[in-house]
Amino acid sequence: MKAEEKQKLMQECLQYFRERPVYEKVFQKMRGKYESLGHIGGKVVLTGLSLQDKSQLGGFLQKDYTENQSVTISAEAFEICLSKSRFSDISLEELLDAYFGKKLTVKKEERRKKQEERDAFFAEVQSGYEDTTGGRWIQNTLKEHTTGYEILQQQYNSAPEILREILKYVFEAVKQLPRMEEKELLPVFAAKLTGDPHYFDASTVAERLLFIILSACWQETKDRELSEAERKYQIFYRAGILKDDLSNDTLVYGIRAWKHNGNLHKGIEGFFQEREPVRLTLRTIGTFGGVHAEREKIYLFENPAVFSVFVKNYSPHSTRFLCSTIMLVLYKIHLSPNLVRSVSFAFTHLSYCTCEIWIICM
Repeated sequence: MKAEEKQKLMQECLQYFRERPVYEKVFQKMRGKYESLGHIGGKVVLTGLSLQDKSQLGGFLQKDYTENQSVTISAEAFEICLSKSRFSDISLEELLDAYFGKKLTVKKEERRKKQEERDAFFAEVQSGYEDTTGGRWIQNTLKEHTTGYEILQQQYNSAPEILREILKYVFEAVKQLPRMEEKELLPVFAAKLTGDPHYFDASTVAERLLFIILSACWQETKDRELSEAERKYQIFYRAGILKDDLSNDTLVYGIRAWKHNGNLHKGIEGFFQEREPVRLTLRTIGTFGGVHAEREKIYLFENPAVFSVFVKNYSPHSTRFLCSTIMLVLYKIHLSPNLVRSVSFAFTHLSYCTCEIWIICM
């Protein structure tokens, strides 16, 4: 049979079976069998068929299925009926290929093909970043299935092109991180890198992947004592990124501070000399290279009102450092590391006027 004639016959064959919806179920199950066996064969079982379905099957297969609760059809029987029909020049495999618009494949081959496509995708994504922190992270994550692997898999399966863009920006972010003495707000950093200040907003895929990579680089043993939010804040801070540098602040009294270049911080020194408390934002704290307290004990308060009482009642009699935080984490993360460079601390937790007080012994 000529190619043109066979193509015409195939179209007639497809029209015949597509006009009878029950064959969609038959061919789907036969394709599944082929994927499992690697060849045309086996039997398929159909249940829940209507009288019309049974009539359509019986018409081609030359059997009466009216009283059957289920219908079993073997690939061999179907091929015999096909060979006796006007479509005898078409094999069952050819019919299935044409019906689904692609060649039948076995599951093993399909898995191998998908794995090859996945490997090629991630190889392309990390091209040019092989010797960078981001490149080494993704190589290890894909190999060892470490933290972040599930995110990569989910995103690759649902939106590979979006993942490609995200990984590009995440790799660039890690590569271009500001130095610690040049801390930068996350939205500003994101806008410079991607054009979108919200690109690394909390809980986005981009932010989650960036945090995972930064954790691998900047996480320390002591971070285990922090809450998840505090740990994230700390790791971003070490990497040179501030989540928010103005709305988060802390009140302090009786401290002296030095900048990263070793020069005395004149603003803080003024409050120290005048014996007045000062409110420090993260932007200011980020400029500190060192902090010094005059006395052996540091009082750390959760409540600003209690802090105010202590400053008023005790400051005339001593120059002890007093600290009040609305966000206690600001002290743990940003002030104590500067003090810890020269002293060690022991935290004592007290209850005073139903408020939280910590005494830090130096």
